[in-house]
Amino acid sequence: MKKIVLISVVLIFIATAVFAQDKATDAGSIEFDIGSIVDVTIYTGAAYQGDDSVTDVVVGSGVTSLNCSYFIIDNLAVGGKVFYESYKVKGNDEPDTILGLEPVVSYYAPLIDKLYLRTYVGMMYISVQYAGYTESITQVGFDFSGGVMYLVTPHLGIYGGVTYATVLEAEYDGQKIPDSAYEYIDFDIGFSVFL
Repeated sequence: MKKIVLISVVLIFIATAVFAQDKATDAGSIEFDIGSIVDVTIYTGAAYQGDDSVTDVVVGSGVTSLNCSYFIIDNLAVGGKVFYESYKVKGNDEPDTILGLEPVVSYYAPLIDKLYLRTYVGMMYISVQYAGYTESITQVGFDFSGGVMYLVTPHLGIYGGVTYATVLEAEYDGQKIPDSAYEYIDFDIGFSVFL
């Protein structure tokens, strides 16, 4: 897995030099967002009706995501995100695992030279395998993110931000789960490559 990530990063840097736009967030640019270098997540809620609500803070929870977006106009991009996460919640010996897909809309507001306000909204479709349960739960929800991005080079940005997400609907074994409430706040640092 580490070799695949390393090869991907090297190929992205080579492609950056070949296909670079004049400005990172110009119309026609492509962004590859690879996260998270550092991640702290606060989870709260109950997965199933009648379950006790759990609140936990997880540091370095193992989020691996790839977001690819296309700038349709200057500073406004649409794209998609694929992510994997594995973390342990208080009281569980086994990790919970999340696989997800998410269409996203991002906006980059220039603040000062090389510094941008970075925001996005997305609609998550995730499959969660909770420790101790045999079937996975399918969840649909929204997330909203805000933070800043600094362009280290014209085509490489480092970002930090806060994301709030909430589950709107959950399904287990083909049936909707009433009163499923699960949300999180995520603080992360990652990097973006612009082509």
